[in-house]
Amino acid sequence: DGYLWLGTEYGLVRFDGVQAVPWQPPSNQHLPSNEIDRLLAGRDGTLWIGTSKGLVSWKDGKVTAYPEVGEYKVVTLLEDRDGAVWVGVLSFFSPANLCAIRNGRVQCSGQEGRLGVGVLSLYEDSKGNLWAGVQDGVWRWKPGPPQFYSVPNQDPNFGIGALAEGDDGAPLIATDRGIRRLVDGKFEPFPLPGPARQFNARFLLRDRDGGLWIGTVGEGLI
Repeated sequence: DGYLWLGTEYGLVRFDGVQAVPWQPPSNQHLPSNEIDRLLAGRDGTLWIGTSKGLVSWKDGKVTAYPEVGEYKVVTLLEDRDGAVWVGVLSFFSPANLCAIRNGRVQCSGQEGRLGVGVLSLYEDSKGNLWAGVQDGVWRWKPGPPQFYSVPNQDPNFGIGALAEGDDGAPLIATDRGIRRLVDGKFEPFPLPGPARQFNARFLLRDRDGGLWIGTVGEGLI
């Protein structure tokens, strides 16, 4: 509908190009928290709202809660090519850190603890593989049985905060020591032009012209 939705630590804001207006749900509905951490505009018009205490969606004047996700911090949201919405949460108490929502049904994974404290990033590549970044590595979650790839020397305090895809289709992983490529199951440095440098990469974006944008800690934007 043309509105820009902004998630802030004080609630959800709707911007119409002129004014930023705090959004309020109907009187008999509510958000689990006013701290909005992630937003996703679904292809069917649903606005997915990830908060510090759980997930809700907004469509046709109705707020829908998803208690299966738990009252945890929503770190990442992604809609895959099949229309499923994937939710990664950060939780030091519940090991169910990755949930998929399909046609209103919620299925969560990680109860056995293999996802650690949370799924920090999600990415679907051009081949339909779903990748999930965790504290110390990445999972290729689907299709087929999930497979884990440990990132050598990764600081678990930072984790894998972003994923992207190289020109050759190889996954690109943002680490605390720069960008790495996953090739044949092994990690190798991603070559950047200019002098060799190390930086803590936190965000990745491939633009429509093929450019790679890297948001860092302490080094600004590359």
